[in-house]
Amino acid sequence: SGTKTMTGYSFKSVGVTIALTPGTPPALSQTAYRWFENQDATTSSTYIKSFASTGFTNMKRYAVRPTSDGGYVTAGYILVSTQQLGYISKHAANGTVTWMRSWRYGAIDTTFNDVTATSDGGYVAVGTTNSQLLLVKYDSSGALSWSRVWKNNASAGGASGSSVAELTDGSIVVGGRSTQDINSYAAVVKYNASGTFQWSREW
Repeated sequence: SGTKTMTGYSFKSVGVTIALTPGTPPALSQTAYRWFENQDATTSSTYIKSFASTGFTNMKRYAVRPTSDGGYVTAGYILVSTQQLGYISKHAANGTVTWMRSWRYGAIDTTFNDVTATSDGGYVAVGTTNSQLLLVKYDSSGALSWSRVWKNNASAGGASGSSVAELTDGSIVVGGRSTQDINSYAAVVKYNASGTFQWSREW
């Protein structure tokens, strides 16, 4: 508190450190995080037990989104032996795994970076495989509806997907990155509800 003075020098870069008094943290809901961290010793973690029995050696989760039934859908990747597979999993409101699906492009490492529920009861996940932007659609039961990959037309081009959203007309828009040689661009790609490519923009 009070007035503070900092003496600087005529360099191009000046680092500043500011210390703030910590406030009171918000109260945590036990049911909101016990499935993911298992910090509640009085309640067993169905979520962690379910995933421990599926036979993979490692996993990373990059997205957790709510669903209309009060549950959750998550996405990321799992490591099976030396193969990296993108995965999507559906969970009930109590954290129980309803279903889980994995996807990869041959022997190429694949990951999903984002996922969202769609108005038809399904789910779309976006990520990266074989240096291409990957978009995959599943129905409510976890059956694969369609998959799409995209990259720019440059001979040395590539792409990756980082976010996905459904528009009011049911079409899907994806945000990510496009590369050409040593240059990198922000990219937006749009598909209709059936997975038909509409357009792409790079900036």
